[in-house]
Amino acid sequence: MSVYRDILFTKVDEAALSAVIREKYPNVQFFEDRDWYIDSTPPNIPSIDVATTRNVFFIMPEPDWRPTLELYSRDNTYWISNFPELLGFVERSGGVWGSENLTEDGEPRIIMEGSITIMYKPPATKAQASFKGVIWRLFDKVGTWRLAPFGKTTRRRLDWEKTDKRLWAGNDAIRWANENTLRSFPGDDEVIFKPIG
Repeated sequence: MSVYRDILFTKVDEAALSAVIREKYPNVQFFEDRDWYIDSTPPNIPSIDVATTRNVFFIMPEPDWRPTLELYSRDNTYWISNFPELLGFVERSGGVWGSENLTEDGEPRIIMEGSITIMYKPPATKAQASFKGVIWRLFDKVGTWRLAPFGKTTRRRLDWEKTDKRLWAGNDAIRWANENTLRSFPGDDEVIFKPIG
């Protein structure tokens, strides 16, 4: 089972989230979501924003934890078979992680939805429930869920308020959107979102 939040994050927001997670959990490890060979270095990275893959795991291992590798496919690639109890997964916001989607000055051309998932087998242990709560509270340091809904075709503000905390925009993504009135965040087929204020 898993619980998730959708995100609209730039690389700056990913770096900020990585930093606040590391501040709370100094033992955090980030892994690119890819296979590796038994004699190669596991795909550890210092933070989410430097990943070359769209998907990144973050784990809070016990001090004596070491990854156990399991043969994953016929081409001799391996995968971690013993992820720790406290495990999260980031699907990075599209339009941010690929250099082809950046302008010449490094700004994203568009910020699409990604997500952050806290993963566990139900029922959640006390540690997993606590971990989920901590990670969600950290979001307040790096972004906001308060976004205004607009009609996708009319570009006019709609007469309802976004009240759920499912979709979050990072502080740098908000800066990006506020720099140009034509910039917005995706919603569904009929709705886009813009920063409030």
